[in-house]
Amino acid sequence: MRYNANRRLKIGKGSINKTPEKILDFSPQRLYVVDLRFGQTVYVEMETESGAKSQASGIGRQMPIGFPTVASFLSSESCLLSPRILITSGPTREYLDPVRYLTNGSSGRMGSALAEAVLKRGGVPIIVSGQTSVVYPSEAEVHWVETTEQMLEWCLELFPHCVGVIGAAAPCDFQPLTFSEQKISKPKDGGGIVLQFSATPDILAALGNIKRPDQWSMAFALETENGTARALEKLRQKRCDYIVLNGPDAIGKDEAKFQVFDAAGTLRKVFCGSKRLLAEALLRLV
Repeated sequence: MRYNANRRLKIGKGSINKTPEKILDFSPQRLYVVDLRFGQTVYVEMETESGAKSQASGIGRQMPIGFPTVASFLSSESCLLSPRILITSGPTREYLDPVRYLTNGSSGRMGSALAEAVLKRGGVPIIVSGQTSVVYPSEAEVHWVETTEQMLEWCLELFPHCVGVIGAAAPCDFQPLTFSEQKISKPKDGGGIVLQFSATPDILAALGNIKRPDQWSMAFALETENGTARALEKLRQKRCDYIVLNGPDAIGKDEAKFQVFDAAGTLRKVFCGSKRLLAEALLRLV
């Protein structure tokens, strides 16, 4: 079977799950095949120069191609599905009153580095970011949020359409029990005030609860003591495939030290260097 070099092929998602590289269906417009690299069935749709195509067009991108066999096409660098990878990035804010909020020093640099690495590998970075001054790649899809609850809502909506998630954000762990509609004033007697907090939702744990077998997740854990034990505990709680352990020295810096553990709790990598190189190394694990 040979393809007309003057035609173009469109790669999209399919709904059939059969044997790898087996021709599942063939017509002059469409050829169903399987690509195991992204764990999903795809179809190749022929399109003539006039633009005529099957109505069952899928999500993907078009590219010029001419391969003698399905196997040669699947093994080529041209066969890219542009997998969507969800990335959380930056800090969140939990407001005490209209002008004050609880937050942290996360810069979003790690999230930006991950987005660049995803693009470099032919993927599509889908970023849910707290308020930060970092510049994300223009090709990335960015959703800006303020609170942890907002970040969770976006992630729950986006994650089912992604192959995996990397939780590089630093969401606030606590939120005020009550929000003051007016600015909280200093006590006139010079005394203090008492604030009460409750825990915010655990975003990666929530995604772990809906994660499909064909999806993966990677968390970050910033710890100041008992780092390994706490990271492994979070790994289990969040049902992640990997967790990256770092310390407060990584905040706002381009370089830091990181340890990467897999789902079995095995130390897979110790890395010291730039976040850009770490991002590339992390994506090689998934």
